[in-house]
Amino acid sequence: MILNTVYQKAQHMKKHFTIFLFIFFLTNILHAQQNSYQELTYSFIPDKNLQFTSRSGNSYNLLRISEVIKNNRKGFDDGSIKILIDSYYGSSKRESECLKNAHTLGEMVRNEIMQRDNLPTDQFEMNYFTKYDEEGKNAVIVRISVPQKRTRNSPKVVQTAEPVIIIPVEETVQSVNVYPTDTKEIFILNGRDMVENYFSVGLNVGIPFYWGDMLSLASLKKYVGYDIGIQGSYHFNSTFAASLSVDYGINKAGARAGSLYYDLLPDGIKVDSPETGALPYHSLYSKISVVNFGLSFDFNPFGLFFPGGDIKGFSAIISPTVYGQLFHADIYKRDGGEKFSNGETKPKGLSFGLGGSLSLRYNIWDNMDIQIKNSMIWITNNKFDGIDTPSDKSKKNAMWVPQIGFIWNFK
Repeated sequence: MILNTVYQKAQHMKKHFTIFLFIFFLTNILHAQQNSYQELTYSFIPDKNLQFTSRSGNSYNLLRISEVIKNNRKGFDDGSIKILIDSYYGSSKRESECLKNAHTLGEMVRNEIMQRDNLPTDQFEMNYFTKYDEEGKNAVIVRISVPQKRTRNSPKVVQTAEPVIIIPVEETVQSVNVYPTDTKEIFILNGRDMVENYFSVGLNVGIPFYWGDMLSLASLKKYVGYDIGIQGSYHFNSTFAASLSVDYGINKAGARAGSLYYDLLPDGIKVDSPETGALPYHSLYSKISVVNFGLSFDFNPFGLFFPGGDIKGFSAIISPTVYGQLFHADIYKRDGGEKFSNGETKPKGLSFGLGGSLSLRYNIWDNMDIQIKNSMIWITNNKFDGIDTPSDKSKKNAMWVPQIGFIWNFK
């Protein structure tokens, strides 16, 4: 009787234990199915010329994607693994232009992956957005969901929501050929370094201010002239460039506060005591024109830390520069504008200047930038303003040229 009771209880416990094991294994199977995939994300950042250079990790991302495809080749071959590409472009004011560029950038990334890893077109799902990505950049985001090879200690994978397509693909948007026949590839092909150089030209207008024996910001009157110039640059990358510039500027200069009653002779010689024919500085002004030839080495510090060398379109250019300068100057009377100097101390020939500029640029339209440029130049020609001061050996002569301009970047 006792054995029978024990047997019945054992059977009852066996039934409950079997149900427990079934529920335990079913839960683990469902949990494994729920967390069997992980999403891998790769971001490609284009430059201002809609090209993917070696900066921003673009080349490294291509190598990582190739490794993922290699390790999951079966899933790509049978079509169970797809590659999702979201292409963002928001730098143009026209939505049609944004959509076209987003389409172009997305196809560039897709075609590169297709060529590298021998994948068909239907392996990709393409989405195009006429805006910046979540980080405020033009970008192409590649997402791949692959089976996760879990171990006992592997971390839990959090599934992400599917992206929402907000802009439909337009069949009328034409793609571009992303495999040029020359050596200037857009991506790094077969492990070779890519070319990311480009050119730019610019037009600037501004005002030159002179500091010499006389000042443009004179004590009795502030003079305002004009300056116009062109510049051309060769950019080795988004950080370094070399530039040539030519500027023509003209302005006037008057007496300093401490030299109002100095006397000047028509030959441009300053005298300490009144002489026949001399006039006091406060009754005169100098009219100065200059042609500046500049050769500069340009450095964009943003290029060391930010993709494409800018922060949401802003960049800063530091340009140490050596100048060749051609000055022309004459002295005039303030009353009536009659010429006073006889030309004996006119600045003659080519002289040199040292200095540089600091430019703040903002990308306003595709490859077009607007810039504010400030140049400071030390002038070695001690007669640039038409005045000769033998007792002045300090040569404290300089000019400041604030400008505003437009820069066009092109390949």
